[in-house]
Amino acid sequence: MRLETAEIANGVRCTEVCDSKLRGCLLSLHFALRRDENTAPVHALLTDLLTGSSADYPAPGALSAQLDSLYAADFPGSLHLCGDAADLYFSASWLDDAYAMNGESVTEEMLSLVLGCLLRPHAANGAFDAERFRICRQNLLDDIDAAVNDKRAFALRRATEIAFAGEPAAIPPQGNRPAAEAVTAADCFRIWQEVLCTAPVDLIAVLPAEKPLLRERLTAAFSGIPRAPQSVSFSAPSPLRQTVQTVTEEMDMTQSRLILTYQYDRAGRDVMTLLCRMLSGTGDSLLFANVREQLGLCYDCTASFSAAKQVLMIECGVRPGTEQAAEAAIRAQITALQTGDYPPGLPGACKLYEEFSAAAALDSAGGIAKAVSASHRAGIPYDPAAWLGRLRAVTDEQLRAAANRLRLSAVYRLCGTEEGGQDAE
Repeated sequence: MRLETAEIANGVRCTEVCDSKLRGCLLSLHFALRRDENTAPVHALLTDLLTGSSADYPAPGALSAQLDSLYAADFPGSLHLCGDAADLYFSASWLDDAYAMNGESVTEEMLSLVLGCLLRPHAANGAFDAERFRICRQNLLDDIDAAVNDKRAFALRRATEIAFAGEPAAIPPQGNRPAAEAVTAADCFRIWQEVLCTAPVDLIAVLPAEKPLLRERLTAAFSGIPRAPQSVSFSAPSPLRQTVQTVTEEMDMTQSRLILTYQYDRAGRDVMTLLCRMLSGTGDSLLFANVREQLGLCYDCTASFSAAKQVLMIECGVRPGTEQAAEAAIRAQITALQTGDYPPGLPGACKLYEEFSAAAALDSAGGIAKAVSASHRAGIPYDPAAWLGRLRAVTDEQLRAAANRLRLSAVYRLCGTEEGGQDAE
């Protein structure tokens, strides 16, 4: 595997990863954004507005037809929230030119399509196409209204709002309905032009072999934009809370959701990664083995952490009426981590699990691109071997020290009723 990174325009970094075992190509384009209530729905809309049509393919279905002609190529957009910021990214994938049936350059066709969508969108008079915008905004409003139907996602959103109250991280991924209703096609077009000029851009190409054409086209495209990049930080730890915020809400369903948020400081990503894995994700993990299997207090129980906000979240689905018992059992597992009262082989098993996960990520272009972008957001070089070396070196003392820095900051309970007729998802 060969990796090369260079700045190809003002605030535009391009990373090329070449691995001969791959048969396809992938280009992900990441735009780092600051978040607020007014721009949140716009950022969500851009993922659809910029990938469904362009000035070159304005007719409904024309862009999809072109992608289908390029050997099952794909070009979706997505929004990844990271602390108080967001990563708006577009991922183009296509079959390598070496496997094209008639010797055509799929890469050249795909680059033309991608750059056309982003730099020459389907717009006129300073606004996105009215009909296309109407459809995308209605889809967004429908998604906002339907968010309550996925009880797990709804509970996570409410827990996030409570844990990060007053911070951009509390804003829902798609924004709020009033802000979404107020957005216009001109607003979206104006904000996208601002993003092109001011957002730090991270381009990641994962290829079977070097393709000079790719860097040349990207350099020419972004060098032609009058860019004045603004710094965006993906690290925004919340102020440490002095009291635990506890919120209980009820809903007509047959399963309750329970979410505990812990804050921490001075704990590295390697230590927190293993700490979360020791809590959940394997058959021997503390939450699975004890809270779910031994005590039978939950249907599912998972732990995750955000290095950007320096928080660890534990969520689970429980029977109505057992929320407090489940909370006590979960907190007991945190105590076990703090005192070292866990199976002696658990850290080693979790390290091995992470090694397998890292190896699996190297088997696909998507896995590599995801790992590279995560490293860049964290401000560290992409180096799988070095990362695994740091994981292997984590000691029990470091794990206990990190666990003892966890401070419960918020508890959210979405309580169902025994007679409720709607299962949680």
